[in-house]
Amino acid sequence: MYAEAGLSLLTQSNIRHAMLEKNFKQAQRDIRFLHATPPVKAIMLEKTSRPHSSDAESDYDIWVHRLQTIFLAYAKNHPSIAQIRFIGIADNGKELVRITRHEGQAAITQEEQLQEKEHRGYFQNVLQLQPNQVYWSDIELNREHGTIETPPWPTYRAAQVVYDTKNEPFGFVIINYYARPLIELLQSNMETGFSLFLLDQSGRYIIHPDDNKSFAYEFGDSSTWHKDFRTSTTDVSRVMLAESKQQGVKYLYSETRFQLSDRTKKHELRLITTMDHSFLKKRIQQLKMTAILIILSLYAILTLMIYLYWLLGQKSLAELHSRANYEALIRGSGDAIISTDLQGNIDSWNHSAAAMLGFDEQCVRQQNLVQILFPGEDGQIMNAIFEKLRGGADSTNFETVIKHSSGTAINASITVSLIKAKDSQPIGLAAIIRNVNESVALQKSLEESNEQFSAKNKEMEQFIYTVSHDLKSPLVTISGFASRLAEALKDILDEKQKHQFERIQMNVDHMGHLLNDLLQLSRMVQTGLEKQDINTIHVLRNVLQNMESEITRSQANIIFPDTLHPIYANESAFSQCLQNIIGNAIKFRNTDTLPCIELSTRKVGQNTVIDIKDNGLGIEEKYQQRIFNVFERLNATEGTGVGLAIVKSVMEKHNGRVALQSSLGNGSTFSLFFPNQETIQAKGP
Repeated sequence: MYAEAGLSLLTQSNIRHAMLEKNFKQAQRDIRFLHATPPVKAIMLEKTSRPHSSDAESDYDIWVHRLQTIFLAYAKNHPSIAQIRFIGIADNGKELVRITRHEGQAAITQEEQLQEKEHRGYFQNVLQLQPNQVYWSDIELNREHGTIETPPWPTYRAAQVVYDTKNEPFGFVIINYYARPLIELLQSNMETGFSLFLLDQSGRYIIHPDDNKSFAYEFGDSSTWHKDFRTSTTDVSRVMLAESKQQGVKYLYSETRFQLSDRTKKHELRLITTMDHSFLKKRIQQLKMTAILIILSLYAILTLMIYLYWLLGQKSLAELHSRANYEALIRGSGDAIISTDLQGNIDSWNHSAAAMLGFDEQCVRQQNLVQILFPGEDGQIMNAIFEKLRGGADSTNFETVIKHSSGTAINASITVSLIKAKDSQPIGLAAIIRNVNESVALQKSLEESNEQFSAKNKEMEQFIYTVSHDLKSPLVTISGFASRLAEALKDILDEKQKHQFERIQMNVDHMGHLLNDLLQLSRMVQTGLEKQDINTIHVLRNVLQNMESEITRSQANIIFPDTLHPIYANESAFSQCLQNIIGNAIKFRNTDTLPCIELSTRKVGQNTVIDIKDNGLGIEEKYQQRIFNVFERLNATEGTGVGLAIVKSVMEKHNGRVALQSSLGNGSTFSLFFPNQETIQAKGP
């Protein structure tokens, strides 16, 4: 068991290490891509190599606005980016271009709001880098003017130096990321009993199970992993034991280290995944108890039934998993960025565009983008987009099919934005192209998988029906043999033996009721329901007549008005719901008062609702969802645990729902919401 726990810890650690690695690799691709954008070099040349005449200044402004447009489009497509800046060394580290995201919207910072950053710690650190090196900051709380922002939010930075023609640092491109999505990703999908710590190179807490201790060092707290825990080795490789010095709580843990290096310092992030030692002991004890209890064949059959029913519910989890994979593939696709003049003639494009379309940049310069994307075609869609943008629209997005240089078709998502000069006059166009071939293929695969899931579910429902039906015959045989044997031996059996025969008969009867309920539930799931407007009073009176003996024995008082709203439903299924709920109200009544059950109807929006209220024992809130699951019983001696599951299934087949209001000792009210006929016809089948 300890080896299994150790394997789980190592698996959790490796998964989160891979998450960190993927995140920082993407960040490295981001900074290298933006660093290599042509306007970055052009701005450097305008600032260092050309005379500052009015014409040169105009050219500089054009390149600045092109870079602003590219930075803005990139930020819009990457929501984890908080800021993108191009900072020069001159003028005390003055920002040349800055894109900032505020309240979820990325926007260009105007020139009068650009700041000097020479005083910031990262400024000198970045400038010490060699060519092609990437700077990484610590993960820390963001500061503005040296003060932690309120509310606090974590960030980290990536930067790369821009060199001039003399190979001297001119400035650098730097990206500020929101660290919260990365932290939430690392904390997601942790198994029960597991916790996660993320430490910096000093052992301080970036992530702590107690949120109050995450980034606490930013506010003067000196706590570290080594101060808070004493550690020792275990018999399992790469799994250690940690004990809290203050609370004495013990944990098994696994540690992995993630390193980011640049020329100025070495960053090391420590990922520590822990498992509560008491949770592990409890888990071992539970396994022992389970092994002792599983000794009788009837309980084995019951366990099999529960497992088969559980399988029916897996389709929703499988669908969610498929969608998550689909979204992950979409996020990982590459983007091509192309800038053109107002007529669509190409000025520049990046390496992703060359890789996606199969053309070298020099071969396509000043060629028309429409002819590159749609060779041999008229490109009406793209021409219409250009006309729309030239007419005043800022940007637009659409999906189409473009051509690789080899003639291969590419499914593409294209965003085209207008590049404006400082005086807001349009001077060009910027196009961002994303290859969505994988998403198209995945969508088709997902549809096929859904069809397969539906077919498998129908097979499983038929299997449960067949198994439940076939088990009734041996139960009848067992009941008959037990009865005849008890009758034949009645003169020689003592009281204990007679009691044992009675227990056999009682368990056989209980299993018979259980199988009948399962058959009824299976039929409800498999068969369609023909609905019509039904007389609620008429159906209710028939149900009460069928339950006359139960009502008489319990002296229950059933109260309902002379008229009730008609309900659009299947009469037989509706009768079954009433019988199950009223039967439960009688069965689980207070021993010191006679049962009283009130029924009424009402209109709620597009639904007709029937309320069944009792003065019974009531149900605690923590059990109010569980009682609708198959085999869930609050009283182990009463019922089969299937009645309310049938009610839930009936309501789902009617596209309705069942609601419960209850508290312990104060009775319960079950409300059945039946959609009106007009609502169902409007939605369609």
